[in-house]
Amino acid sequence: MTPQNRIMETSIKKYLIDNLHTVESIELVFDTSLADPPTVNNQTVTEWVTIAFGNSEYGDLSYLNFDLYCCTRKDPEGHKLLLLRDTVMNYLTNPDVEVSNMRIIPFYEVDTWTLIGGIAISSIQETGKIVAVDGSQYKIITCGCHFSSKV
Repeated sequence: MTPQNRIMETSIKKYLIDNLHTVESIELVFDTSLADPPTVNNQTVTEWVTIAFGNSEYGDLSYLNFDLYCCTRKDPEGHKLLLLRDTVMNYLTNPDVEVSNMRIIPFYEVDTWTLIGGIAISSIQETGKIVAVDGSQYKIITCGCHFSSKV
């Protein structure tokens, strides 16, 4: 992982932990395993979000995408999945920004936690509902982000 990639991914992780986990009490998983949901206090979690970082490009204006897998179990009608998706989307969009409606994520120099700029969510794509063999349900939200490499 290049230093820019480490800084960008860590800033995004901090934003998601501070908001989705700390504020909304949503369990977060930072790996690509969807086979087993996390457990908390020996209880299987029925709602969680898995975060997986994807492709990146570097230049004066760098790019990174990441996927948010909104996941539920024991949700036969998919109602909890839709509520989870809506909660996640509230942290990816910003209705106060008239032109793009996209969120700016704080961009930190992570060794000192000094705020050095913002990571602009520039695109969001979403899948339809995916139902696994075990009845788990998923929606994948893919975010494209841009940030200035010259800070």
